[in-house]
Amino acid sequence: MKMLKIKKIKPWYIILIILIIAIWVFFWFKNKKNLDWQNYQNSNYWISFEYPSNRETKSVQNTVFSAFSPIDSDKDIFQENINIVVSDNFWQPLDKFSAQQIDLLKKSSNFKDFVLESESDTKLWNINAYKIIYTWKINWYDMNLKWMQIWAVKWNTAYIFTYNWEETNFDKYMDKVNKILDTFKLK
Repeated sequence: MKMLKIKKIKPWYIILIILIIAIWVFFWFKNKKNLDWQNYQNSNYWISFEYPSNRETKSVQNTVFSAFSPIDSDKDIFQENINIVVSDNFWQPLDKFSAQQIDLLKKSSNFKDFVLESESDTKLWNINAYKIIYTWKINWYDMNLKWMQIWAVKWNTAYIFTYNWEETNFDKYMDKVNKILDTFKLK
């Protein structure tokens, strides 16, 4: 009588199965966490990203997308926001565009007490970009605001991402802003 041979499972099969299960669990939890986020897509400018669903979107002059935070209290006079501006038919390289943008900010008559806190090269969806963080006061608000702008130039188009908050709350929401930037794509 022949005995059935039981094949031994190779260790790498077990490791592969555990790895597949771990990846599935990771993406399942990631998607579950994103339920309070919405997807924005604009096929005219080939952009998409996710943003918190509790943000109020508004049409603002010269912007492709604007989302405003909820008002916290009766004393909250400034609605913090993120904006995307896209400028077509743009023929400047990133370094010249960056110098021009910073110069425009310094000379703006709507703002006072401009202080450039930091500037650096960065990436926006694997595209060379430039990032600045600055503070200033807007003439019609009596408060200090802190801004972060990241811009990139691709396909003769400038993409400008702006995040502005009251200076005291700026770091409080940076994790959400970074998540928006992590989901930003140019298609």
